[in-house]
Amino acid sequence: MKKIRNLMILAIAIASFSTLSYAGSFGVGANFAQTEVSASGTENTEGLTTDTSTRTKSVDSDALIANIYAEYVTEPFSFTSEGNGLAFGFQWTPGVANVSDAVHKRTDAATGPATDLGKTDQGGTYSAHAQVENYHNFYVELPVYGMFYAKFGLSSIDVVTMETSSNGGSYGDATLDGTNLGLGMKGKFTDNLVYKVFYEQTDFDQLKLSSTGNAASTAHELTADLDTAALGFSIGYSF
Repeated sequence: MKKIRNLMILAIAIASFSTLSYAGSFGVGANFAQTEVSASGTENTEGLTTDTSTRTKSVDSDALIANIYAEYVTEPFSFTSEGNGLAFGFQWTPGVANVSDAVHKRTDAATGPATDLGKTDQGGTYSAHAQVENYHNFYVELPVYGMFYAKFGLSSIDVVTMETSSNGGSYGDATLDGTNLGLGMKGKFTDNLVYKVFYEQTDFDQLKLSSTGNAASTAHELTADLDTAALGFSIGYSF
């Protein structure tokens, strides 16, 4: 993932320098996309004798998400249509989205006496839920032919965990980096009013967290993979 990201940064930098001589325009607008947030994770909890000390879960959630963008676009090339120049931009998504449509719960039996909290007592009820927020993306859109373009971006997102447990432990939050790839079509309604229709996917780095504040001395570790897929359109104004 890091090698791919470094190559993308290099490609964006080269493309930026190569387009300095092209006239262009600035634009702002909003994207609206039906987005699927998918996550799969594994939790390791030592000291448990019921079921297994390793648990795996996959969840997903769908939501209509809106974000805003600002970009610089060169003039179109000889092989592309009006409005489909090389674009460099930034987009930001306000608000939050649920990773799962439900709060997931389980009940574990204790492995020792209720008063033996210093050893392996991890019994009780656990619930887990997570949200993502503050998604932002630096991107370049490369003209392919006519109205079609390919998108390459570097993304970042905050993961907020909201778990409760009888032993007082929690995982905390984290920020993940990701690679954003997409395909789309773009054009103009008028000289200044522009539009895009697109499909894109974002693959984030693996999430790794260790719980803190556990009543017992056993270790809890969480690893998870987070991905998003979006189908949408945008409306913008160029000047």
